[in-house]
Amino acid sequence: IKAIPECKGLPRTIRYVPAGYIAEWPRAPPFFEDGRNDTRLIFMGNDYSRWACLARMKEASKTFREKFSRVHNLWNAYEFSRYIEGGADAKNNKIFMSIHRPCPLEKDEQFQLQRYQDPTAPQWSLEPRASVVLNTKSFLISERCHPKDEESWKGIVDFVEQEKIINVYERLVGMGVSERQQLLDERWKLFRTRFNPAQIMQRAGVQELIDVAKNDRVKTETTTRNAFIVMEWSNYYLYKMIIETLVEGFRYLGYRIIPYIDRSTIRQAKAHDVAIWVGTRHFYHETMRKFKDAGVFTVLYQTEPVNSVSVDPRNPQLCPNTTLWEVATYDEIWDYGAGNAEALNHCPGLPKARHVPAGYVKQWHQIPPRKEKVPTRLLFLGLRGVNKGREECWRLLTKRIKLQKHLLNLYEIWDEESFKNLVTDDSFEDIHLSIHQNCKPVRGDVEPQWSLEPRVSQILNTRSLFISQRCHHLDEALWNGIVDFVDFQEIETAYFRLANLSASEREAEFQRRWEIFKVRFHPRAIFRRAGIRLEMRNE
Repeated sequence: IKAIPECKGLPRTIRYVPAGYIAEWPRAPPFFEDGRNDTRLIFMGNDYSRWACLARMKEASKTFREKFSRVHNLWNAYEFSRYIEGGADAKNNKIFMSIHRPCPLEKDEQFQLQRYQDPTAPQWSLEPRASVVLNTKSFLISERCHPKDEESWKGIVDFVEQEKIINVYERLVGMGVSERQQLLDERWKLFRTRFNPAQIMQRAGVQELIDVAKNDRVKTETTTRNAFIVMEWSNYYLYKMIIETLVEGFRYLGYRIIPYIDRSTIRQAKAHDVAIWVGTRHFYHETMRKFKDAGVFTVLYQTEPVNSVSVDPRNPQLCPNTTLWEVATYDEIWDYGAGNAEALNHCPGLPKARHVPAGYVKQWHQIPPRKEKVPTRLLFLGLRGVNKGREECWRLLTKRIKLQKHLLNLYEIWDEESFKNLVTDDSFEDIHLSIHQNCKPVRGDVEPQWSLEPRVSQILNTRSLFISQRCHHLDEALWNGIVDFVDFQEIETAYFRLANLSASEREAEFQRRWEIFKVRFHPRAIFRRAGIRLEMRNE
């Protein structure tokens, strides 16, 4: 329980719910009083990763060699009951032992020191089989465990260093029969009381959780709003930063997230829910109409460039002319670019547009801090040939003598594993570049209309440096201090300014931009800036 919260990607709440006392279970017979007492020291389980330790314990102690037994074939209730209560081994009393895995092949004093004394080293919890043994009303001796576990089982289990297990066994066997039975009765009483299932649930807060769930069930069913995410899930990697931002933002507002699977998903929809389509191909146009017919607030998340070629506030006739964006289907359009949203809001006949960029994502592949400087590349992730303007600009960059050997263009990064391999490549450190589809080598006096593309968040979440060709002034204002915006002619200068930084200077620049990005583009901050609220229809 102490270690799990440090692990990334796990649920927020981790509860300690050990296996406890069971009323109906095979019980070991009382200790013999007539001299038949041959008490065995039993390890119940597989010795696959423990055999080296068991071998050393046998070598160190004659008593251990004579009294130790291992059982690993009790696979059903009948076999277990017969072993505990009688059968061929009925003449022997049993004291059980537990040791952890793994066990080093060679005796390692440093390993032993860390195993028991180093508070930063991994520490084991008592395994679930402890309750299997204790429910038989038997003694259990365990190798030392995590302090929290030892405190939990204090007075019930003997915790000692591995090499001292045989000493505890000898102490228990050396007791008189009545004295040993009295100690066992005391431990049995403690176990039944402390590990009663009701007590376990109460300590873990499970019962309280169940009661709250029961009391709130009706209210939850009628008041909880759903956010339906509709997309081609085969393209999840391409839109992951967008999806993760939407999920975190909606959860912040109290929505339950439901991915659209098929038409049966629409049956869960009700008034005041939200459905948002993310993607470029409007295969789900009719699906979104059905959501709208059910009273759901529908949103189109627009993922393609909107610029002065297709949308110009001064020339409304150039606005998108498509029924797929119509008000009859969508209540709003959300866009990754501030400039895009500004332009769309000047187009007659389109729904209201909001700027909702992809933002900071907690779980993503990051470049580790580097103490030594490594070679850099100026990397453009994307398709050059989509537009003659971009292809021409790239050709001009490759003619720069100093720059050409540092240039790299990659397009075939279509899955997360490929992207991870790129990010974690220690041989290079990439400075990323964005150039627009209609790139022009000389801008002149025309104000840039392009927004920064969604991939910027995918890159910045890796703690990378980013250079972009000049963008719409609203986008540049928002990304100021995080992205370097330069005219095409200045790309080479901007690259070498960052590439020539020392390792420590570059790391400081990484961290400075990273801290700004995490705060300014946290999904909650994005939703607040966009004015997205729990009740969208009340605006």
